[in-house]
Amino acid sequence: MKQNTQKLTRLALLSALTVLLANLPIKFGVIEMTLGVIPVAVGAITMGPVSGLILGFVLGGASFLQCLGIFVPSSFGATVLGINVWYTMITCFVSRALMGWLTGWIFLAMRKTARVGIYVASLSAALLNTVLFVGMVILFFWNSEYIQGIAATFGTQNVLMFAVLFAGINAAVEAVTTCLLAGTVSAALLRVKK
Repeated sequence: MKQNTQKLTRLALLSALTVLLANLPIKFGVIEMTLGVIPVAVGAITMGPVSGLILGFVLGGASFLQCLGIFVPSSFGATVLGINVWYTMITCFVSRALMGWLTGWIFLAMRKTARVGIYVASLSAALLNTVLFVGMVILFFWNSEYIQGIAATFGTQNVLMFAVLFAGINAAVEAVTTCLLAGTVSAALLRVKK
């Protein structure tokens, strides 16, 4: 009972941190970089895939609320929401929930090399967040005038090149930041947990 209460408390704290960090917008290109991936990665690594899934879902909820103009509004999110509400919901919730869940499994697969596994899983969280989000944007919105306009601005109709240019420097900065911060925090928490 005590362990369940502690786990729920940690999950609640990480959920609140996820929402808080998701609303610190950092923008280098078309889409905003999110620091909300960091607590999702920490939860997935220290508490497992199910906790990662839950925290990813919380991050997806924060993202969707931004599309609605709640918290820190996202102009990109508001535009795709106007194109298709259901696809926007799927993009926000499913990509982030899958990212958290898969991050937990990546760490479990590498737990024998815990030090390396912590940082690989942390890096994976950021990369999965980008790949899944951008992949779903392309899957659901590629044929929209809005995304085609962005592709034209980039000067490409090649889907792969669009994905790279669309994610831009945000993906690299998010990957390095998440790897270092989530990895370091997770390592410290796992040490204390022992």
